[in-house]
Amino acid sequence: MDKEQFKKFVQTMTDAYPNWDPKTSRLELWADMLSDLNYFVAMARLKKHIATSKYPPSIAEILNPEEAAKSKNRQETDGLSPAVIMNGGYQIYVPPDTGSQTN
Repeated sequence: MDKEQFKKFVQTMTDAYPNWDPKTSRLELWADMLSDLNYFVAMARLKKHIATSKYPPSIAEILNPEEAAKSKNRQETDGLSPAVIMNGGYQIYVPPDTGSQTN
């Protein structure tokens, strides 16, 4: 991606995410990280992200969206038991046994 293409990429980001703050240091990092990525691939990934998320993407989500999605999914399920994960993330409430029986 060349400088002119990067400017278009950033403009699309700021149009879609007005709260995204393109600080100089942040732009330098983004430009460096995306320099080897084809402009049209980057724009396609950005547009897909815009269509599916109200939050701006990370660099990883543009460079490798499949791996970023796997990582996000792993973070969401960390610490959950396999039964909870298989149940869609919902835990089934089992009331504590109080030892009394109702007749």
